[in-house]
Amino acid sequence: MVMKICLAVSLLVHTVLFLALQRSLSMPQGLEEVRSYSIELIRPPIEAIEISARTDEKNLLPNEPADPLNDQETVSLETKDKKYTSFFAMIKQSLMQHWKYPPEARSSLIEGTLTALFSLERDGKLIEASIIQTSGYSILDNEAARAINSAAPFPPFPESITVSRLNILATFDYRLTSKR
Repeated sequence: MVMKICLAVSLLVHTVLFLALQRSLSMPQGLEEVRSYSIELIRPPIEAIEISARTDEKNLLPNEPADPLNDQETVSLETKDKKYTSFFAMIKQSLMQHWKYPPEARSSLIEGTLTALFSLERDGKLIEASIIQTSGYSILDNEAARAINSAAPFPPFPESITVSRLNILATFDYRLTSKR
């Protein structure tokens, strides 16, 4: 009699486990694949950019001392230099608030990377902005330029930045990534 009860209990437990595992392992049918996209702002390839063509030539003369309030500097937005990190974090945040992936580019699966150069005065006023390395797609280039102009004016320079004009290199990387 005890043997029959143990056999019945075992059969019942195995049936419940089989049904539970079958439900948890079954894959739902007919669901559309879920995709998510991300946009990243990455460091520009500084070696490939001809920065010397954009520097102020009068500061390169050996006999003239550079006046720190009359010179300019070109720096990557991704620099690790401590005198720029907190200021550039504010600039990145402002850019990210205005930068969007154009819906037309997303629906057409257009991707690309571009490098922009924009110049700021000490008070944060945008002097000029240009695309110095195109993505190959005007829709992406125009959106990056729009984001820079929309984010202006930027915060004034902190005391650690002594130049009167700061040229900032920023790379805009448009990538559609699917996380599966």
